[in-house]
Amino acid sequence: MNQKILTTLIVFLLAITPATADMFGGQFAGGQGIGSGQIAGGQGIGSGQLAGGQGIGAGQLAGGFGIGGQLASGQGIGSGMTGQMPSSNFVTQNSIQNTNTFTTQNLNNNLLNNFETRTDTPRTTTQTLQQITTTGTTLPRITSSPVTTARVNFRYHYQIIATQPNNQPLAYLILNGPNGMSVTNTGRVSWTPNQTGQYNIQIGVKTQGTNLVTPQSYTITVTENQAPEITSQPTLTAIVGQEYVYQITATDADGDRTGSLPVQSPQGTNFNIQTQTLTWTPTANQVGQHTFKILVGDSFTTTEQQFTVTVRSSSSNNNGSNGGADGGSDNTNRAPVITSTPITNAAAGTRYTYDVEATDADNNLLTYALLSYPQSMRINFQTGVITWIPTTAQAGNNNVRVVVSDGRTSTTQDFIINVAANALPQFVSSPINNAIVNQPYTYNVDAIDPNNDNIVYALPTKPTGMTINPLTGIITWIPTSTGFFNVTVSATDGGQPVLQLFTIHVQSQNTINNHPPVITSTPIRTATAGTQYLYVVLADDADGDTKTFNVNGPSGMTINSLGVISWTPNNTQTGNHPVSVSVTDGTDTASQTYTLTVQTQSQGSASWQTIPTVTINQGATSGTIILSNVLDRCTDPANPFVNVQILSNTADLQFTIDSRNDLKLIYIHPNVVGTRQVRLACNGVATSFNLNIQATNNQNNNGNNNGNTGSNSNSEITVNSIIIPNAYDISPGSRIPITVSVRKTTGPRIEDVQITATIQTLGARATSSVFDIEGSTSVRRTVFLQIPGSADPGIYTVRISIDGRNGVHEQLHRQITIR
Repeated sequence: MNQKILTTLIVFLLAITPATADMFGGQFAGGQGIGSGQIAGGQGIGSGQLAGGQGIGAGQLAGGFGIGGQLASGQGIGSGMTGQMPSSNFVTQNSIQNTNTFTTQNLNNNLLNNFETRTDTPRTTTQTLQQITTTGTTLPRITSSPVTTARVNFRYHYQIIATQPNNQPLAYLILNGPNGMSVTNTGRVSWTPNQTGQYNIQIGVKTQGTNLVTPQSYTITVTENQAPEITSQPTLTAIVGQEYVYQITATDADGDRTGSLPVQSPQGTNFNIQTQTLTWTPTANQVGQHTFKILVGDSFTTTEQQFTVTVRSSSSNNNGSNGGADGGSDNTNRAPVITSTPITNAAAGTRYTYDVEATDADNNLLTYALLSYPQSMRINFQTGVITWIPTTAQAGNNNVRVVVSDGRTSTTQDFIINVAANALPQFVSSPINNAIVNQPYTYNVDAIDPNNDNIVYALPTKPTGMTINPLTGIITWIPTSTGFFNVTVSATDGGQPVLQLFTIHVQSQNTINNHPPVITSTPIRTATAGTQYLYVVLADDADGDTKTFNVNGPSGMTINSLGVISWTPNNTQTGNHPVSVSVTDGTDTASQTYTLTVQTQSQGSASWQTIPTVTINQGATSGTIILSNVLDRCTDPANPFVNVQILSNTADLQFTIDSRNDLKLIYIHPNVVGTRQVRLACNGVATSFNLNIQATNNQNNNGNNNGNTGSNSNSEITVNSIIIPNAYDISPGSRIPITVSVRKTTGPRIEDVQITATIQTLGARATSSVFDIEGSTSVRRTVFLQIPGSADPGIYTVRISIDGRNGVHEQLHRQITIR
């Protein structure tokens, strides 16, 4: 209890320091005041900026403003900058991340431009900055001196004070700093260090709506705090009618300023905060023993001194008749009463304020303190205003006990503050995936923050020459060559950044009549550490163009020419990973972005029954059951929930597990025969079995009366694409369009072609009108398949047949999901 009381009450005592003191992370101006507070022309304690006077800090800039240390007569002395620093040297930025250091070159009345992150390695980035002319440029001016010391596990604060000649609004940035350091939109820098050492910091101030940044560099030395030591010793006797005097003195091994406050004393005691002197003239009815309790603090921790003073009458032989503590009149004192109701909700990263109100029937002067409280919470000892900016780590319930004292008795109030966790930003814009060489590319990245925090944008991965405005999120670029370029955009509200990954396809020119490819498959969103992850990306192209696949994801993830994504995460890669896959037809690009969650590898508690070899005909159709109720073949005594994954899907042989837990065939290429190994995983434990695929003499008779599943059974016709919009989100009773693009491969004109779409299990069927195919022209037809309103949710196979005169026949299958 004592140390927490002292940590807060010491704020009161620090007001004894001169007007130039900088206590509790704040500055003093125009008079005496305390710490990180609002001070206006005299004494005051609060939590804001200076007003009514100039703050005196660790140093003043003279003759110019630049980066790091003091500047005199235009000479720059600095952490992170070298060379001469004339008064017009400042930094502009196009892309800012909290992990940058930099070196200037040839600075003569020039601004620094294109301050960008060029590597994924935190806090080790180096970039040479180019020069631009500064004629007529108006920049902010930082007038505050940074706070350069901090203590482990105590909140660090530095209020940036800056001016703009045109009085335009300012924005504040952390250009380089440790994890967890943040700055508010009013310029208040906050951080809680967790280990000792020296930390190079660079903050920046810019005029809103511009890219011109004024930097300030400094070093924070973080040490373990040592509590102050009280060096004075009180006199333990007093005489009635004679003044008792005790001047409190203390030292601090860290060199911190100290202050003291009596928290328990008899009636009539006075305390001069300027001289740190306690005085008291005991009365006749105060003969006896009286307890004093003194707190001395250095703004981080406190030390307590408690002693008892014995009051004697003016006659040395009279030790007092009543001997009671505080005497008769003290017994009439009444305790203060807290009348306010606490505020019990807060949000991480948002300022919390509660004004504790209390009354005292004896009209005694009241003081306020915190007995128990979360880290970085503060209270104004005179006004009772509690302020706090909770961190993400403080989400949940936080216990608080506040005490109000009239110098002799006290009252407490207990309450719990529930802190809502910080919500990360969310991207609401979709990337632009196509660009034309030597023409400007622009993408306005847009993200929202549920807590309304300021969002800063950056480009951890980007092609040469691409820039982003850190405040507006506008990406600009002029590509100089064709090809595919991976881009990663980060958005942060001061906490963990969120990422958006995409690929830009740069072409030599646009093909106006080109139909872009369409990705029709749904991504597999979970993987297990130590187990191979496979996802077959299915895409259609209405023009029959050759498709090229690309993936942008975690380290080690690959995609082959058939669109099969493969990756085996290790145990250090558990968690969420953004993945972006794209497919291009050489002109246009389609992309699909999703989050892949990697689960911890199973400890091996699951087990499989032996699965014998399964035999099917090569002409088996989509929907053929390979294993019934596959979940029955796996047990896990440590986990009642059994999750089975398919590990061996390939482009020519694909399976799924339906709503009835049956392992079913989705697609089999007509050339697939022989023995294939099917791999499954149950709660991370893998097994496999052999699938024997027998060739048949007549592919039109497969034993299931479902027709031929192969494609290109007649080489005269080729299916370019089959497009079913929203195929994995179909509602019962809906009428779904199925667009088929076909062309003639060889031979003469094909007449009387008709397309039929069927879902046998639902009794749904639709046919197109009859048409002819000639030459090399592709023909597209759309049929509308009516889904019954009584259809149950699940995965269904759509059989698509293309039939023409003279035995022309083609059959393919696609899946839809009814939800």
